[in-house]
Parts: sequence; structure tokens; C-alpha cells
Amino acid sequence: MFDDPETQFLENVLPAYDAFVDSLKSDTAGMSADLRLGKDAALALFHLREHLSWARGKPWPTFLSGCPEYVLLQDVVNVFKHGPRRDGQVASPSDIYEVTVITDYEDADGTYRHSEKEVTIQLRDRSVRDMKTVLEAVLEMWITEFKSRGLLGRLEPRRTEAHSIPTRATASGAATMSLTALQGVRFNRSFRRQKFNHATGKVEPIDMTGHTYQFSIYKPIEAEIEMTNNQTGQKIKGTVELSAEETMQYRRLTTDEERRAFEESLAPKYAVELLRRSIVPGDQRQ
Repeated sequence: MFDDPETQFLENVLPAYDAFVDSLKSDTAGMSADLRLGKDAALALFHLREHLSWARGKPWPTFLSGCPEYVLLQDVVNVFKHGPRRDGQVASPSDIYEVTVITDYEDADGTYRHSEKEVTIQLRDRSVRDMKTVLEAVLEMWITEFKSRGLLGRLEPRRTEAHSIPTRATASGAATMSLTALQGVRFNRSFRRQKFNHATGKVEPIDMTGHTYQFSIYKPIEAEIEMTNNQTGQKIKGTVELSAEETMQYRRLTTDEERRAFEESLAPKYAVELLRRSIVPGDQRQ
């Protein structure tokens, strides 16, 4: 399928890893999308050795056996492929699962929350590992080994994303995350609560024992917005999908008059999007 080791890495392994990382950055969760892409990346990274003459066979070469994340990856791949295991660091496929992490931050207006996604690996000893961190370590191990053999010379160094405090995304401080599900199919999602200690610069866990959390799942609302150019009289009309917070505000409205006023208030925010849709390719009018 692939011509040589570099092609195998650049056209199979690296895209699988990048697809998983990009999925974690999205603000949509559900239907095991992140877990599925994590599985694809794990399989590609682990089985790469079978395509390399200098990495095949047992016992593993030192650079593989000396990488604890690669050793763990073998157990991850085994439960993905074969189901529950009596040995190894991971006991069952269900011990690898998606998590929505909600972190509390503080700004001048008070507490606000930020959501992000992880795929967690729970080990047999009850400790947990972040799959992205494990796969990243294995990827870097492979890159180092390839380069030591004079390969991947044109591969640019991968940039490490600097950690920064996310800004408030909504006026209320609510964390935004869209959820998708199939009707009639079980919806299974894990959540973790934590807070950022601005004094120490570290994240601290929030004990959820005895707490009751409630949330609603609903289909986002589409609103119809119309704008008029005061000089030409030209009208631009279109529908836009409201954000989670706007949808909640819209659902509280009780009269058509309130809904029309709310839709009019959205025009400035969605003006650029509607204008972009209204421009025909090749039309140079301003």
C-alpha cells in the first residue's frame, strides 16, 4: 500500500494522529467520534513497526521496549482488537472512554467555565492516562528513530502549543459544548470537574461527591435574520444556527413580538456571515 517507510509514516501514521488531535479541539462531542479516531491513531502508531525491517520481530528493539508509552500502547491495541484481557495494563475496552473536562476560571466578572475533551485510559491499577499524551510520546519516539536513520529530513519540528488561560466564551460564564447522539442508542458520557488556582497557576480537582448536576440536551434553533441597506434598500435574508446560550435565551421568549425583537438584535453579530453568503462568486460589488 505504501512505497517506503517515510510514505507509511507521512501518509498513514501522521494523518491518523493529527485527525485525533483535531477532533479533540472541536466543540462537539458524542457518538464516540474522538474514541474512534484515537483507536485509529493507536493502531497506526503501534503497528508501524511491522512495516519496518529494523523494528519487526521479538524481542522488540531497545528503542521500543524502552518507551513505556509504547509498551502501554500494546495493551491499548490488544483490548481494542480482542476485548477484555486477563493480563496487561488495560483490562477492558470500556476502560478507554471519552471525558468532557469542565474547568472553572475567574475573571473580573466572576467565575466562568471552559470545556474541553479527552480520551482517558484507566489502567488495571486504577490510575489513569491521557490517550493524547501517550500517543504523542510514541509519535515523538518514532520521529526520533526515523531521523536517527537519516529519514524524515524534510519533516518540520512539531510546535508545542503553549498553555494559556482561555477567555470567557459566554456572558453567563457557561461552558459551551455541543453534544450529538443517535435516537434510540444509549448515550454514555463521562465528565470531570476541576478549577484553575490563579494563585498557584495549577489545576485542582473539584470533589463531586454529594453534588447533583443537571443539564439539558436540545437541538439548536435556527433563526431567520433580515438586514436592509439604508442607502440602496437592498435586503439580505438568511437563517443562522444560534449558539447554545442564544438558544436558551430564545426558548425563554413567550410571544412572537419578543422573538422578532430578539432576531433583530442578532443581526450585527451574524451580518458578516449573511453578507458572505449573499455574494455570488465573481461578483465584485462592495
